Amino acid sequence: MKLFSWGSNSHGQLAQGQSDDLSVPTEIVQNTCSFEDILSITGGGGHSLLVTKNGIVYSSGAIGKEESCQDDKMPNTFLKVSGLSSYKITQVTAGWDFSIALTDEGRVFTWGSNTFGQLGVTGILKSLLPFQVMFLFGVLEEEVNWDLKTLRNYQPNKRSRKN
Repeated sequence: MKLFSWGSNSHGQLAQGQSDDLSVPTEIVQNTCSFEDILSITGGGGHSLLVTKNGIVYSSGAIGKEESCQDDKMPNTFLKVSGLSSYKITQVTAGWDFSIALTDEGRVFTWGSNTFGQLGVTGILKSLLPFQVMFLFGVLEEEVNWDLKTLRNYQPNKRSRKN
């Protein structure tokens, strides 16, 4: 499988190894993860996330900012996200300056800016590492929808409803 990116690249979110904007689809050539294993990919305000079929999360862009949460400072390529290796991630989404991951067990992890409460907790302005949002454990559908700053579509999980 080949992976292409294009558009604004001010933070290296296109994973092209540089930060020039691209007006045409350009193949991503890098070796930090196998593109054959990609389950999904998403883009936020200044970073991109992808999750593999094995549940590993990679991030590109916003180097030096909290939402990338990267193991290394190598700029502008997909790098493994720290702090999620004990979980199988099934979905990721990228907001303006925060990220969210959903596990196969229904756990929700967030990291990045919390200026608008988008991490699902109060009392902190940002988190450099993913942390579990406890009140969401087991109550979300398999797909979580977030917009650039807030939870957009909260639907209780059918399995958690008592009939």
